[in-house]
Amino acid sequence: MLERAVDLRRAELAPDDPRLIDAVDRLGMVYWLSGDLEGSLRCSQEVLQLTEAAVGKEHPDYTQTLVNIANTHADLGNLEKAEDLQRQALETERRILQGEARSDLAYTTNNLATVLADQGKFEEAIDLHLESLALRREFMGDDSPEVVISLGNLGFAYYGAGELAQAEARLWESLELGKTVFGSDHLRVAGTMSKLAQVLASQGDLAEAESLARESLSIHEAAVGSRGWRTGESHGVLGRILGKEGEVDAARIELELAHEILLESLGAEHPKTLEVEAWLNYL
Repeated sequence: MLERAVDLRRAELAPDDPRLIDAVDRLGMVYWLSGDLEGSLRCSQEVLQLTEAAVGKEHPDYTQTLVNIANTHADLGNLEKAEDLQRQALETERRILQGEARSDLAYTTNNLATVLADQGKFEEAIDLHLESLALRREFMGDDSPEVVISLGNLGFAYYGAGELAQAEARLWESLELGKTVFGSDHLRVAGTMSKLAQVLASQGDLAEAESLARESLSIHEAAVGSRGWRTGESHGVLGRILGKEGEVDAARIELELAHEILLESLGAEHPKTLEVEAWLNYL
């Protein structure tokens, strides 16, 4: 339906018409949710060109589209490209955003921090996540969806930095608030469960970790299907935990399935695929 809407609006409207830009942007989001990252990237790049023509580069609509492109590059495993684009967007936003509009900084700082954490730059990531969390609490409220996301991302950055107590506390907070805000079967909740499972496994609480990993996998399968990359990632987390429990055969089944799905959906050189390969080799 959105593809048809884009075709109709492209035929009838000027390139800088907000209705056309909105339709392309929505189509890109649906591609992203369904796992078609290349399709999402194409849409976001078109939105960036249309937005630049309509309002220029010194505008929040432009920087937020730049952030969306960066996020898709991050999902594709192009982390250095994602970081560069996020830094460009943040530099502009720090200069142009004033008053209530400063709430947009919360998104950009969060997204840059997530990319940094994915590259192992945990200390800078933690600082940016703390900034994002403070902004979201200021502008969006303590029980907002955005706070749930920030808490989860902050917790995982603490995990990467080896601060396991802080990681566990922030992730439990994110999980409980997320169930209230999103519902127990939401993708955001499943993602937090997966992160928390890894933290608990690192601390030796393997039974609770396995339970959370299985619940996360179940939610992902229901939400994005059995072959989505998020489902593949969930199989990988479960497999790693089973390996820690000494269930080598069961772990290998999960990790091989994870590798198959990630290879199919993200490619052989994607960091998530390579991570699962490393876990398989460790068994």
